[in-house]
Amino acid sequence: MTTFSFKEEEEVNGYSDEITWTLAEPLIVDYSQRPDAMKVELPNGEVAVFKALRFSKEHIENLLKQGDVTDIYLMFATSPLNANNITIIAGGVVDPSNTGGTLLTGLLYDYCEPCPNKCAAM
Repeated sequence: MTTFSFKEEEEVNGYSDEITWTLAEPLIVDYSQRPDAMKVELPNGEVAVFKALRFSKEHIENLLKQGDVTDIYLMFATSPLNANNITIIAGGVVDPSNTGGTLLTGLLYDYCEPCPNKCAAM
């Protein structure tokens, strides 16, 4: 079973703002080779490493335009079109004190493009 682990305080303070490509690239490659990397089933039935998620710029900008949004919140959910599939719902969060905040439920998006279906060149 693959478990998502939270960063230790030292990691949060050292790496959560920006990361250079020089540091990021080998970490991305390492993840893709891990036996516990998340997997995704492609439309043709092939199973591949789940590498990334891609949301449209327009949707992200729309979420950020709402009130005092401080963060984008990505939530795993069952697809509304096919209960056998999983989707990711994006919403805006207002959290000026960084304690959890409030999800703005008036505008949500329930679609993202997964990689390896549509991957950016690196």
